[in-house]
Amino acid sequence: MIEFSHVSKLFGAQKAVNDLNLNFQEGSFRC
Repeated sequence: MIEFSHVSKLFGAQKAVNDLNLNFQEGSFRC
């Protein structure tokens, strides 16, 4: 369970970073 939760956190962090990158790119294109 500990390993599973650790992996889930890693995927969650990766998704958050990807979302931030997408938002940043969209904002850059709008400028």
